[in-house]
Amino acid sequence: LDFLNYAFFPVIRKMGVNVTHSLKTYGFYPAGGGKWTVNINPIEKLHTLDISERGNIESHHAEALVTNLPASIGERELATVKTHLQWDDNDLLLINADNSPGQGNTLSIFLQYSNICEVVTAFGQKGLRAEKVALNAIKEAKLYLQLDAPVGSHLADQLLIPMALAGEGRIRTVKPSSHTVTNIDVIQQLLDVSIMSEKIDENLWEIVVSS
Repeated sequence: LDFLNYAFFPVIRKMGVNVTHSLKTYGFYPAGGGKWTVNINPIEKLHTLDISERGNIESHHAEALVTNLPASIGERELATVKTHLQWDDNDLLLINADNSPGQGNTLSIFLQYSNICEVVTAFGQKGLRAEKVALNAIKEAKLYLQLDAPVGSHLADQLLIPMALAGEGRIRTVKPSSHTVTNIDVIQQLLDVSIMSEKIDENLWEIVVSS
C-alpha cells in the first residue's frame, strides 16, 4: 500500500486520474485480514506519460511498521538505517499499530524526487533479525541512488498497462525484469499497441509505447 500511495498513485494522477485511498486494517501472512479502499474517478482518455528524469531530490525518510510485536523490532531497523544511510532522527518514523488481526513488520524507505518517488520495502520474517530486514531494504535503496534511471523495476512493470491504455508513453528505467518482459508480450497480444524496450547504457533502458 505504501508503494501504491507514494510511487504509483502520483504517476496515475499525472495521467489525469483522481484516485484516493483509505486504510482500515493491516494484514500480514498468515493471519491476513488487511482491508483498504480505493476511490477512482474514471476519465475518457488517459494523458500521455513521459518520465525521463528524476528531477531534484526533495526528501527521504524511512518507516518501520510493527503490528502486535515489540516496538524494539522497528527501533532496531531504524537504527540500522541511520547507521548505513546516515539519516537524521527526523527522517526515521516508527509506526506501532494494533489495527491488524495478526503480527507483522515492514521497513519502507522513501526517496522523493521532483518527478518521481521510489519506495523500497522489506518484510520481517520469523527467524530473520531486524537488522537483516533493514539491510535488505538499504541494499536496494542504495542501488537506486547509485543509478540514474528514474523509474524502478517494480514501478516500470506497473506503468505498462496505463501507458498502453493511453496509447503512448515513455519511461526510462533499469534493465527490465523477466516479469516486465512477459508483461510487455502479453499486453501487445491484448491491445493494439507497440512496446519497444531499448538499452541506453548498462544501467539505463527506455520503454516506449506507441499505437
